[in-house]
Amino acid sequence: MSRRASAGAAAGLAWLILLAGALQLGAAQGQDPPGADEQPLSECRALRHPSPARAATVCAAAADRALAQGRTSEAVEAMFHASEAAQALGEFEAAERWLAQIERSLREHGTAEDRFRLARRTGMLAFRRDRPADALHAFERARVLAGPLGDRERAIAFNDLGIVQRKLGDYPAALSSFIASLELRSRAGQEQEVGPALQNIADVYREAGDLDQAEAYLRKAIQLHTEGGVPLKAAHAHESLGLVAAARGDTAAAAAAYAAAAAIFDEAQAAPDRLRVVLRQADLASSAGDAAALTAGLAAAGPLVEALGGNEPLAYVRLDAERLALAGRPREAFGRLSARLDRDDPADALAERQQALARLAAWAEALGDWRPALALQRRAFEAQQALDERQRSEVVDRLRIRYGLAERERELAQLELESSRQQGALKDARRTRDGLLAAAAAILLALLALHRRRVWQLRLQAERSRVQLEQELDRFRAAAARLRADRHRLRLALDRAGEPLLLVDAAGQVYLANRAARALLGRPDAEPSGSPEQLADWIEPGQAQRIGDWLRGLDDAPGAPAAIDAAGAGMWLMPLALEEELIVLGLSAAAGPDAQTRHLLEDLRDAHARDESTLAPATPPPAGAAPEAFRRALVALMRAAVDAWESSTRKSRLDLAEASGVWRITIDDGRLRVRTMERYLGMERMPERPRWREVLRTAYFVLAECPLDTGQRERLRGLIDAVKALAR
Repeated sequence: MSRRASAGAAAGLAWLILLAGALQLGAAQGQDPPGADEQPLSECRALRHPSPARAATVCAAAADRALAQGRTSEAVEAMFHASEAAQALGEFEAAERWLAQIERSLREHGTAEDRFRLARRTGMLAFRRDRPADALHAFERARVLAGPLGDRERAIAFNDLGIVQRKLGDYPAALSSFIASLELRSRAGQEQEVGPALQNIADVYREAGDLDQAEAYLRKAIQLHTEGGVPLKAAHAHESLGLVAAARGDTAAAAAAYAAAAAIFDEAQAAPDRLRVVLRQADLASSAGDAAALTAGLAAAGPLVEALGGNEPLAYVRLDAERLALAGRPREAFGRLSARLDRDDPADALAERQQALARLAAWAEALGDWRPALALQRRAFEAQQALDERQRSEVVDRLRIRYGLAERERELAQLELESSRQQGALKDARRTRDGLLAAAAAILLALLALHRRRVWQLRLQAERSRVQLEQELDRFRAAAARLRADRHRLRLALDRAGEPLLLVDAAGQVYLANRAARALLGRPDAEPSGSPEQLADWIEPGQAQRIGDWLRGLDDAPGAPAAIDAAGAGMWLMPLALEEELIVLGLSAAAGPDAQTRHLLEDLRDAHARDESTLAPATPPPAGAAPEAFRRALVALMRAAVDAWESSTRKSRLDLAEASGVWRITIDDGRLRVRTMERYLGMERMPERPRWREVLRTAYFVLAECPLDTGQRERLRGLIDAVKALAR
C-alpha cells in the first residue's frame, strides 16, 4: 500500500508541473515579446532624417501607443520626431498641432530639456513660415532655457539665433552667434555637430558678399554632413553652394550644386525642398537663355506641384511664361503670367511678385503696349517699395523684441531683489510693514512702466533720426554725382578720335576709355563703370607709376592747357579745361595728339564753356570774372568744408583731396601740395572763372562722409544753398 501511495503522489506532482507549464506558456503567448514597446520609437528615430514621409506615420503611431500605455516621456519624444518630419514635408499645420500637444503634455510632466526643445521647435516652425520676429522671440527663450543645461544645448541655441538674425539682416549679430556656437561645440568635442555651424557661417559670408569664404565653409560643411549621415543638411549646403556659384556667374557650377541637392531631396521625398531647388535650376536655365534646360526643369517641377496640392506657385508660372517668351511667343507669355497675377494669391512672395510684374512690363513694352507697360512698371515699383518697407518693419520688430526681452529680464531681476527685501523686512516686523511694502511695490511698478515707455520713445526717436540721416547722406552723394562732367558727351567725343585715349580724373583714376584704347589693351567689352578704377588696372604698373608722377607735377595755372609729352612712359598727357579736372592720356609715343584729336578736344572744351555760360551767376560778371558775392560765397563754403573735414577727421586738406578725388595733388619743391584747392581758400588767389562745381562736390563729400555735429552740418547746408542761389 505504501508503494502504491508513493507512486500516486509522484504522478499527481507530475501533472501539477505540466499544468503550471501550460499556464505559463499561455500567459507568455498573450503578452508582447520583450522590447516590443520600444520597437516603434526606435524605428521612428531611425527614419526621421533619411525618410521624413515614413517617419511621420511611424512616429505618430509610436506616440499614440506610448500615450495609451502611460509612458509620457516616450510619447513626448515621438511627438517631437513627428513634428520634425511634418515640418520637413512642408505640413506646417500638422507640425503646429504636434507642438501644441507637446506643450499640453509638458504642463504636468516634462524636464528642462523638453521645454528647451519645445521652444526651439516653435522657433524653427515660425522661421519656416517666414515669421522671423516670432522665431527670434522663441529662440531667445530657448537660449535662456539652455543656460543651465550644458554646452551642447547652448551651442544649438546660439546657432538658431544666428539663423534668424541672418534672416533679419543683422549680419554682425548673426556671425557672432554662429562663432559662439562653433566654439561651444568644439569645446564640448561634438565634431559631428560642427557642420551646421559652418554652413550657417557660410550663408552669412555669402549674403555679405564674401563668396570665397562662403564656398570654403560650405565645402567643409558638406563633407561633415556626408560623414555624419545627415543627407538633408548636406542637400541644403549644396543648395547654398549653388547660390554662391550663381552669384559668381558660374552657371555650370551652380547647376551641378543644384542637381546634387535635388537628388538628395528627391530620395528623401521632401517635396517642398525639391520643388524649390528645381525652380532654382529652371531659373538658372532661363537666365542663360537655355530653352531646353528650362523646359526640362518645368517638366520635373510639374509633378511636384501636383503632389503639393496642385496650386501653381508664382515662380513656376513665371518660368513657364519665360519658356514661351524664349520660344518666340511673348504675347502668350504675357497672357500666361498676367492671368496668374490676377488671382492675387496671398501665398505669393512679394519679391517674386515684384519680379513677375517687372517681366510683364518688359514684355508689354516689347509688344508695343505702352500704357499697360507703364502701369505694370508702376506696380512693380510699388511692390519694391513694399519690400523695402517690410525690411524696415522687420528691423523694428527685432529691436522691439530685443527691448521687450531685456526689459522683462530686468523687471524679473528687480522683482526678485524686491522679494528678498520683503522677506528680510517680514522677519523684523511682518505685521507693521506689509502695507508699506505693498505701496512701495506699486510705486516701483509704476516707475518701471513710465521708464519703459520713455526708453521706448527715445529709441523710436533715435531710429527715426538715424533713418533720416541716412537718407540725407544718400541725397548728398547723389548731388555730388550729378555735378560730375557729362559722361555721355565725353564718351561720344573720345570714341570719335582715332587715337587710343584714356580719361583720368584728378586723383589719377581712370574715368573713361574710348574704343581704340579698349581695342589696343585687349578689353573691347570693358569700360569703367564710374566707380574708381586704378590706372594700373589698364596699363602696365611701371607706366602707371610714371604717369602718376607726371600728374602730380602738372602746373594748374589758368589758361588753355597744352599737351605734355610723357615719352618716358611712351604716352602723352593733355588736361581738359572743364569744370571738373580731367586729363586725357594718349596711349602713343607721340609728343601729343594728332590734329584730328586736338580739334576734337578743343571742340569739347568749347562746348563745355558754352554750356557753363548758361549756368553763370545771376548778376553779370565784370570783364568775364565771377561776381564778388559769388566768389565770397565760394570762399566761405570751401573754408567751412576744409575746417569741418580737419576738425571731424583730424586729417589734413591733402588727405581731403586724396579721399574726395576732386582736387589734384602736385609736387612743389619735393613736397605734396594741393595748390588748386588752396586758391579757393582766399579771394586773392581765386581764378577768374572759378570751378564752383568742384567746391560744391567737396562740400557734399564732407557732408556725406564725415561725422559732423549738428552745427557744422547746418552751416555747410546754408553755405551750399547760398552758392547754388548765386549760381542760378
